[in-house]
Amino acid sequence: MSKLLKIIGRSAGISAEWILILFLLLIFAIRIYPVQTFIAKKTAAYLSNELQAEIKIEAVEIIFFNQVILKEFSIKDREKKVLLDMRETHVTMRQFALFSDPLNIKKIKLSDGEVNISRHPLSGEYNFQFLADYFEQPDDPDAEPAVLGIDDVELVNVDFNYDDNRKPEKEFGIDYNHIGMKDIDLNIKNFKMADDKYSFKIENLSCTERSGIELKKISSSVFLKEGEIKLDKLALNLGASTLLADYMALNFNTWDDFDSFEDEVKFNLKLDSSIVSLEDIAFFAGDLKGMNDMVRIKGNFTDVISQLKINDFALGFGEQSFVRGDFELPDFSDSVAQEFTQFFSDIYLNLEDLKAITMPDGIDPISIDPSIELNKYLTVSNMTITGSEQDFDFTFDDFELVSYDPHPLIRGKVSV
Repeated sequence: MSKLLKIIGRSAGISAEWILILFLLLIFAIRIYPVQTFIAKKTAAYLSNELQAEIKIEAVEIIFFNQVILKEFSIKDREKKVLLDMRETHVTMRQFALFSDPLNIKKIKLSDGEVNISRHPLSGEYNFQFLADYFEQPDDPDAEPAVLGIDDVELVNVDFNYDDNRKPEKEFGIDYNHIGMKDIDLNIKNFKMADDKYSFKIENLSCTERSGIELKKISSSVFLKEGEIKLDKLALNLGASTLLADYMALNFNTWDDFDSFEDEVKFNLKLDSSIVSLEDIAFFAGDLKGMNDMVRIKGNFTDVISQLKINDFALGFGEQSFVRGDFELPDFSDSVAQEFTQFFSDIYLNLEDLKAITMPDGIDPISIDPSIELNKYLTVSNMTITGSEQDFDFTFDDFELVSYDPHPLIRGKVSV
């Protein structure tokens, strides 16, 4: 019996040695470039056959089983157009991350590539729909919600394009149906996904949009889900503008509401003192094209753009001029007369500042009556305007029109 046990023990020992040797050989084999290339080609061929679309991976580099680098990784849609093309995709896993719950990835880095999303001109179907269909899982009411964490996401020199081929392209400005972001550099920290809710911190994002405007930097803490997008401590450097906001939220019912953005998506923005270039704003509001003045602005903005309400608003322009008050912007696209109330707590208009404003293309410069042009500035306190665009009433308190003479030309209260 003891002899049998010795034989079994020796055989087990020899088997363990061979298993260890084979394991070490496997590790070294995977590190050899021809083996990695072979694995990459076989994987790409399998996925191409499964998805009925062209997928290429030139090489795979596996480093100590916690890092994977895909080189020259590309996917074409079923119309043979590039969906994704990335020179290098580098994924770093935490130790034993594949066996942990929830899954947590240390870092994902995408370098030198492009992502192209489009919608079919007739059906509106996205060009990546075949991927979504392939990986879609049937709903399981008993299943735990999917949870994913990524400590660090980095994009370096990546282009992103989105085209809704059902919609014509705009000649000027940001076109939400045809977006092109070039040379994206992005760094995101602490990305978390749980039950279709996402949170992360944008450390930096910069790019140039195809319209010509340059996003130099944005940073913010972000939370989003269907129905809500929230940004805390937003700092935005766009073109010549610098915007700071303690809080910004977009509220809506479904993602489809963005197709009618001005009427369906509600703003809640607390804007701190910021510097805004009207030339930059024109990229988003094409009617302002041609304006190039810099203004100082702050205030609280709520409701949809077509019925925007602005409280604690302060606007400064030129050398000295400013306007403060609370406003409700009417829907300028609605031809029906709308009732509104506008309150100006303080107005100070330096007439030189007013004349220096550059108007939009096609609109004549501001013209001031010669009798008024002889004056220096206009001040108004507690002005209220009520009514509609066609029929309104207004009152002034402490109205002054001051000439270059040290004494006011006109002073008093006005009610019309």
